Amino acid sequence: MNLSTNCRIHQQMKKICTILLITGCSLVAGAQTPAYSYDPDKVPKKAQEIYQKAYLKMKEEDYNASIKLLEDAIKVDPRFMDAYLSIAGMYSEKKKYQEAIDWYEKARVIDSAYFKDWNQPYSINLAGKGEFEKALAAVTIFLSTQNLNEKS
Repeated sequence: MNLSTNCRIHQQMKKICTILLITGCSLVAGAQTPAYSYDPDKVPKKAQEIYQKAYLKMKEEDYNASIKLLEDAIKVDPRFMDAYLSIAGMYSEKKKYQEAIDWYEKARVIDSAYFKDWNQPYSINLAGKGEFEKALAAVTIFLSTQNLNEKS
């Protein structure tokens, strides 16, 4: 190899290393950016008001009316995780396990950290559908929660 070829290879290697360095830094910076986390205090007032109406219907065991109201609250705030979880809970009460599972999974997508405590009822619904491996995985996540009370 002559000196000219050697210099061209060296320059190309520098370019490749620079590109890899920039890409690596971008990936690290992106990994450090916090994902969306659900904050119940930031739910719009209108969605909260609808949620309160739904809660009253739920207390009357009018689950269908409550679910409809909660769906309306979700239209106001599509990230209203407590509304998703409440709908899941009511489907669970009605022994409609698949519907409950679907709503729990929608909630988990919004914020998996906030959802961690909900893995227990989620696992119960999975077991109700006979999905025991998924139920075990969910309850294992739940049990990894620090400071669980004895009842849990």
